Amino acid sequence: PYTTLFRSCSCSSHARRFTSLCMMVSGGRFYGAKLAGLRHSKRKGHPIAAFICLVFPIFLLLHQRALRHPRQGADSPSPADEEVPYETCSPVVSNLMHEPNKSRVAISLPAVAELVAMGVPGQHAAKVAQLARHFQGKSADLAHPLMLARFVSFHSNANVSFLASKVLAAQAWRRDINLQAIMKEWGVLDQEMTWRRWPQTNRAVLADRHFCAGRVCGKTHRGGPLVVARAGTCDVDGIVAGGLVELMLNQLLFLFEEVLQAGHAASVQRNQLTSGAVVIDMTGISISVLRHVPALGRLVATIDMHYPDLVRTITIVNAPYTFTAIWHAVSPFLAPSTREKVQILGYDFGPELKEHAGIDLAAMPRFLGGYASDAELPPAQPVREGVGFGLDLSFGGKAS
Repeated sequence: PYTTLFRSCSCSSHARRFTSLCMMVSGGRFYGAKLAGLRHSKRKGHPIAAFICLVFPIFLLLHQRALRHPRQGADSPSPADEEVPYETCSPVVSNLMHEPNKSRVAISLPAVAELVAMGVPGQHAAKVAQLARHFQGKSADLAHPLMLARFVSFHSNANVSFLASKVLAAQAWRRDINLQAIMKEWGVLDQEMTWRRWPQTNRAVLADRHFCAGRVCGKTHRGGPLVVARAGTCDVDGIVAGGLVELMLNQLLFLFEEVLQAGHAASVQRNQLTSGAVVIDMTGISISVLRHVPALGRLVATIDMHYPDLVRTITIVNAPYTFTAIWHAVSPFLAPSTREKVQILGYDFGPELKEHAGIDLAAMPRFLGGYASDAELPPAQPVREGVGFGLDLSFGGKAS
């Protein structure tokens, strides 16, 4: 080490001789003494000389550093106040995808640490910090870091510009369909300031009468919202024949947004990114549903595009043998990350439901063996001919 020190410092010859003399007097066997052509002394060295021998070269190095890097003025920002390029912040950030021919975004370590403390997963925190800069100072429903984390988690290999475009597209889509009007028409805010299904208009009441899914009061072990669907009892043919498809989409989007906001509220409260869970009962499912697979595919694409990482698990229970054909037809429309969340169970699903989704059987409605009321879900009644006559059956929220 002293060799490097002597070679790197342009100190005077007197300083070098003095340091070498201290080394000789101290009796230490530092290699630096050889640089001055001196022999090692075998006698016991003096402790003060040994101390000088150790400290003086360090002083020379600091002096040389001060000459090369003058002290900053009072008005100049200190290195601690400056933002560090993201490559030097953490190993996570240095592995991010970035775009060519564009300046890289600077992220400070405290910002990333704050996001992790807030509940953003550590592997996504740096990219969420970069993404948040795109929406700094802007009013956006999806600009909260825990909301942005859902986009980052779903598109984990995408760069920041791609993610920003996805968030902006989702935000524009929410405005185009007037999502807030849909929420006010199909529900009300509860004491926790999360949405609850409570139809407010005649067309909302009609849709709710024939809808088959809803959020129940029970939650997952992680505190996430729980959705139960009676897919086998839904009169899909009647909905299509009665021209109610677009109307039913309004209630479906209400459910998606209800789950998103409930999961977000739980995430903020628990300082942990929390997603929902879906349990789909296939009792009574018919193979005739295959004729509606293209429409189901478009619906799934909408979910992935505008509600990424909405749920953590999708558990299908009471699945008959005929469901295999249905699953093979529907699964190609699912994103790979969504397919990984799906677990298909038979009729004795209690233990596996708890293991896969973190849901106690007691949280299920009574028709699935739990203790929750079946009235928490829409009734999923058959569709009679002409039920929507005189009502606005179109898709989208209506301005008040």
